[in-house]
Amino acid sequence: MRGKLIVFSGLDGAGKSTQIEILTEYLRSKGQLPKSIWTRGGYTSYFNYLKNLIRKLLGKSMPPPGRNKERERIMGNKWTQKVWLIIALLDLLRVYVIQIRLWLWSDKIIICDRYLVDAFIDFKINFKNQAIERWFLYKLLLWVSPRPDISFLMLIPVEEAIKRSGRKDEPFPDSPEILTKRLSMYQRLSNGEKYNLLDGLKSQEELALEIKKIIDISLK
Repeated sequence: MRGKLIVFSGLDGAGKSTQIEILTEYLRSKGQLPKSIWTRGGYTSYFNYLKNLIRKLLGKSMPPPGRNKERERIMGNKWTQKVWLIIALLDLLRVYVIQIRLWLWSDKIIICDRYLVDAFIDFKINFKNQAIERWFLYKLLLWVSPRPDISFLMLIPVEEAIKRSGRKDEPFPDSPEILTKRLSMYQRLSNGEKYNLLDGLKSQEELALEIKKIIDISLK
């Protein structure tokens, strides 16, 4: 018996986390015990632990977390970028290939907040000079990661993403230029994938109803 993998991708602020919470409660009401997980390449708990450990060992020679000129200078080095990306990819292999597969083999329903396409867009925006799509490690990640049973893509206009980011008081929000690029990449990449496209401008209730209908059909 194999579990189900449900993936939510899309712009930050589109409502993924809210819909995942609603879906989790819905599945519990039907007797399921779903597990949800949030992932972002380079920002998982293990990766953050490693960064904090290095920061403690190096002390003041390491830049503080967040966006700052010193961090941009260090991360502008191509070898620093490569090391960072290699560790991030290995960490995603750990999460997607080992952790999630173990849950699937135990017949659980797994809900992922962000998945492979989100990681790829992050990498291409933050490391535009690295052709990560040609890397063996990235191709391996694509090859061995579990294929989602259901994929949702939630998008909103850039102007709305900026408004919602401001309301949430995001510490490091994307610029309008980066948001525009993200939206364009999601739209382009989604053409070749089997996504259930969701309009993040709809009410929470409307979106939840759409999602429940798709889930009910798929889990029959």
